[in-house]
Amino acid sequence: MSEKITHAGGVVVRYHDGLMQYLLVSASDDQNLWVFPKGHIEDNESPEDAALREVREEAGIEATINTPLGIAGYQRGGESIHVQMFLMTCTGELPEMENRRIHWFDYEEAMKTISFEELRPLLEKANNLVQQ
Repeated sequence: MSEKITHAGGVVVRYHDGLMQYLLVSASDDQNLWVFPKGHIEDNESPEDAALREVREEAGIEATINTPLGIAGYQRGGESIHVQMFLMTCTGELPEMENRRIHWFDYEEAMKTISFEELRPLLEKANNLVQQ
């Protein structure tokens, strides 16, 4: 792949009261948009480390990485963003650090709620993987 990976994030799953749920957070610039936690990869940071850090900072969630899910690409302010996304499992909760709204949704609710069409295939792929 020729595009440089600039960001990393996670599709985080947890089991709560016997039900599988997916984490969405509000976007940094609009509390009414729902996205997966993600952010810039810092210098000398791997995409995996960046994804875990961003999930912790944006949502207050400790997680482990299960597998890479793929890359989401989009344009923002004239910049090409390429996000390496990972399927993650929630292992604990901490205070979130970025004052975002966070919410756990079942698969159908998450599919309806997520604000950007290009993120739906990642959620679908994650759901297929955890159902195996």
